[in-house]
Amino acid sequence: MGSMTASLQLAFRPTELSPATLEFLARAVQVHHLPAGPLRLSPELHGRAWWWLAEGRLATGDWGPNGQLIETRVVHAGQWFDVASAWSGPSWIEEAVCCTPVALWALPLDALAIASRSDPQLIHAMGAVMSAQVRWLTECKRDITTKDVSSRVACWLLSQAPAGASGPVVVTLTEQKRSIARQLATTAESMSRSLRRMVREGLIDMHGYDLVLRDVPGLQALARCHRAAR
Repeated sequence: MGSMTASLQLAFRPTELSPATLEFLARAVQVHHLPAGPLRLSPELHGRAWWWLAEGRLATGDWGPNGQLIETRVVHAGQWFDVASAWSGPSWIEEAVCCTPVALWALPLDALAIASRSDPQLIHAMGAVMSAQVRWLTECKRDITTKDVSSRVACWLLSQAPAGASGPVVVTLTEQKRSIARQLATTAESMSRSLRRMVREGLIDMHGYDLVLRDVPGLQALARCHRAAR
């Protein structure tokens, strides 16, 4: 129970929830262990819930004409997978594939409603989670419409580095370049060209799946570049 309450507190950060609220929510969590492959789990069979990825990695998107998933994002352990279906139901907002075996936690909406009556902080925490999701979607749309490929790749590289990092940082690719490129609305070839350009300009080094971010301020400047300014 202790590790589950700690994970739930992480899920609702930075809002601090009371121990009683965390314990109540932990008792309500439904844990689903699923194998790698297409997500074979229907939310309508488990009631309206918020879904948290406790272990593993998921890719979300839509099925392409060749039967493969056209990825829009990758969800890692310790991130929310779906908080929208609970309100819009009865199916997932996006299709999903388990890149690895996963552990998905379903946090029933009824339990969240009950807990929020005695702990108003939970309402603020839920609002913060939904606000972060909307902000992420808004930023993605803005980046696709206003930034070129190199700027989007630079943004992605910086998002993989620890917050506040300023010196050389090693980023290990845990996904194929093709998968990352799809998330950035480009092709693997265009992404590779952008990475090679960054190497020539001294922004990064590449050693197999390890990328060394040599010039973080330079990458930040590139990430801020807009098409209209180039």
